[in-house]
Amino acid sequence: MRNPSPRLSAVVWLSLIVALASFSKTQTASATQDTRQGAPVNKRVSPKPDPAGIKQLDAYVEQLQKTPDDQGLRETIIKLVLTMKPAPAIPEEARRHFVTAVGMMNAATTPAAAELATKEYQQALLLAPWWGEAYLKSSEAWQLLKRYPEAIQALKYYVLTGPQNAREAQDRVYALEGEQKVAEQEAAAELEQQKAAAKAARERAAERERQEAAAKERERQELAAQEAERRRDEEARRNQEQRKKEVELDGGLWKQTTAYAHNYRNGSDWGTTRVSAFLIEILGGVMKGYRVSGELVGLCCFTVNFAGRRDFEFNQEAFGGRVKTKFHISISEDGQSIVVEQWDLPQPSMYEKWLYERVR
Repeated sequence: MRNPSPRLSAVVWLSLIVALASFSKTQTASATQDTRQGAPVNKRVSPKPDPAGIKQLDAYVEQLQKTPDDQGLRETIIKLVLTMKPAPAIPEEARRHFVTAVGMMNAATTPAAAELATKEYQQALLLAPWWGEAYLKSSEAWQLLKRYPEAIQALKYYVLTGPQNAREAQDRVYALEGEQKVAEQEAAAELEQQKAAAKAARERAAERERQEAAAKERERQELAAQEAERRRDEEARRNQEQRKKEVELDGGLWKQTTAYAHNYRNGSDWGTTRVSAFLIEILGGVMKGYRVSGELVGLCCFTVNFAGRRDFEFNQEAFGGRVKTKFHISISEDGQSIVVEQWDLPQPSMYEKWLYERVR
């Protein structure tokens, strides 16, 4: 038998390859046909979530929505979800809040916009408190606002969800804690500066008040001094006028021209208009009244230092101590007349009124 030629062997191999390819194509078409007709096909089936775990998760989420600041409950939810295979789906409403916040952050140009974004992230994380990406993004928003406690806590929740970059995220937590300390120190220093500035402002205000009070006191004292000076000047003027009047009156002599007497002993007038020989003399600031006729010639009725007074009263024993009398003296402005009123003491028994006119 002759050996087959090499050319024939190549043809055989080529035919074998074509046959295998055609078989594979036929099998694929058959499988496709079977699938279309509902024939069973072997494929991987995803496991279903544990109903008990989902029920427990829903209860925790409902409780968290009532107490959103409960950090322990939030950590419990995150740890529970880590045990669930597969992980629960993110609710559509949570995704809406999340995407809205991302859009806000992309367009944010002011801290107010970032503040709005944090609220949207918080809403998303109340609906899906196990969502690591939402914690990460919310932390970035808090960092933009320099709200370090919130930024650090959100990043810690993110680390707790078990991301692939947990090491990097934890290091970022440490870095934020350092930034927080610096910020707190700077804030404390700024607060001290504000306190010092406020204290200085209070001291300046107090100094202004003190100066204003001192200025008012000086003004008051100046006004008081001016008033005192005015009064002194007025007093000096009056004294000068009084001295002038005293000079004008000094050396004067007044003679009785009219007298009126009322007798209190029996309630009837025992004399109306009568004239007695009485004189009044002022000499050296002393006023004397004495009789110049009758049996009591030269007898002094009264003596008083009038010191320029124009209207005054005094008590004195008249007529050599025979009668205790109250006198009322009135000198006219021009000094031309003097009116003398007299009452007996202690109980008025007789009233007399005399008019004297200047004769010198």
